[in-house]
Amino acid sequence: MTFLFSLCIGACIGDVLLVWLQNNEGWNIALSISSTAILVGLFVVSLGYTKFRNRIPTGSPVTKILNVLVATFRNRNVDLPSNSEDLYEEKQVCNNNKSIFEDLERLQLTTQFRFLDRAAIMSTVTTGRKLCTVTQVEEVKVLIRMVPIFASTILMNTCIAQLQRFSIQQGVTMERKLGSLEISSASVPIIPMAFIVILTPLYDRVFVPYARRFTGVETGITHLQRVGIGLVLSIFSMAAAAIVEIKRKDIAEEYNLVHANPHISPLPMSVFFLGFQYFIFGIADLFTFVGLLEFFYSQLLKDFGPWVLL
Repeated sequence: MTFLFSLCIGACIGDVLLVWLQNNEGWNIALSISSTAILVGLFVVSLGYTKFRNRIPTGSPVTKILNVLVATFRNRNVDLPSNSEDLYEEKQVCNNNKSIFEDLERLQLTTQFRFLDRAAIMSTVTTGRKLCTVTQVEEVKVLIRMVPIFASTILMNTCIAQLQRFSIQQGVTMERKLGSLEISSASVPIIPMAFIVILTPLYDRVFVPYARRFTGVETGITHLQRVGIGLVLSIFSMAAAAIVEIKRKDIAEEYNLVHANPHISPLPMSVFFLGFQYFIFGIADLFTFVGLLEFFYSQLLKDFGPWVLL
């Protein structure tokens, strides 16, 4: 939650301050400030480098995945053994009651995607071919199980792209004055960011404790339930966007402003009508983004141990 809150605060500053600077002072000023901010951020992160918990990776994960897939294909005609003990796994060797390989994480064999277990059949090993372990096979299974979750982010990011690009073009054609102040269409994305900044503390301090009483889940609702709620809300956000666009086009035709210059003759429709779709999507992003982030971390902790968090 803290990460999302900080991310949205930065986005709000960018949507207001940097957009104003690039429109009034020039792109070079805005881009210079952005570059400086990134350098300062890297410097701050580097200050805590000695305090990070880190386990240096050994080998390439891509190579390990390919080894499992190649071994599975090579053994595609081999029958799976009925006893899981016939599958290869590195054995722990004890020395003075201390395991030499105690720092190695091992995963238990599962029954899902059993065809991948062929990569660890010991009877098929030949000279020059490296045998895959059960842990390596299970790591590939974990990755496959997460593919549908990764795929769900494609849908969410499609909605984000629509709101951050097409809605800005909508805003250019609409009335953007708030009293004597004229709002830049590039600042329109501040609407969902502002909603998230407001809703994040409420979600963390009000919704989660309240929901925990009924569900018994530490996070109020499960991570995947959060993702599901966010995806459903994104549907309503896109529906609101469609309704606003239909209304915008009807007004353009009614006032014969379809081909008019929006800077000279903007539509008599306030840009704040876009706030409906942004408000709904702000809530959706709050659920989905946090749910996905915590889900991936929780799965890594469960399957690979706490060292993955650095």
